[in-house]
Amino acid sequence: MRNTLSKCTEPKESKRICLSAVWNVEADSSYSVKWRRSTEKKMILIRTVAGSGILHDTEKGEYHLTEDTLLFLPVNRIASYHCDRETWTFWWFEFEGTSSGLEIGKLYFVLPFAAEHGMLKEIFSFLGGENALSRQYASTVFAAVVCRWSAMISGGEAGNGQFEQILRFIVVGQRDFALFDHSIKRSALFNA
Repeated sequence: MRNTLSKCTEPKESKRICLSAVWNVEADSSYSVKWRRSTEKKMILIRTVAGSGILHDTEKGEYHLTEDTLLFLPVNRIASYHCDRETWTFWWFEFEGTSSGLEIGKLYFVLPFAAEHGMLKEIFSFLGGENALSRQYASTVFAAVVCRWSAMISGGEAGNGQFEQILRFIVVGQRDFALFDHSIKRSALFNA
């Protein structure tokens, strides 16, 4: 027999999120979108899975969205976005409500957690369901994923805090160096 307990000292309610749309995009270098939805009050969260894109924010300028990044913005601040390299694979979520723990307009590096890919596919599948309970389930799972990302960012989950963000920066930097135009002479790089 087994009887275990998990209990917190200060209960915390989850934030309300009402998910209205999800896009799973695999873009090529021709992908470019001009935005014309400046009066809507919805929020977006972009999760870049691979490749690179650039989003133009009417208030803060350009965001370079690379692999394993998250960006949370109001839709009315988006001017345009496009693929920055050969490909850009990302999830785009539109919703009403709050995104627990994420700052508006801050770009985060977050390594994927084990169940993330399956949960994102499940959200996509259930949101398009014909009954209200299916759509509610999609919003609930999305809220759980956002909460998980927030916990990882804040370091609330062992092994997923600033160290991983620094590690990701180093890995991305090395990958980007591999894409660097090495036809430039070494002496030009080191003899300024």
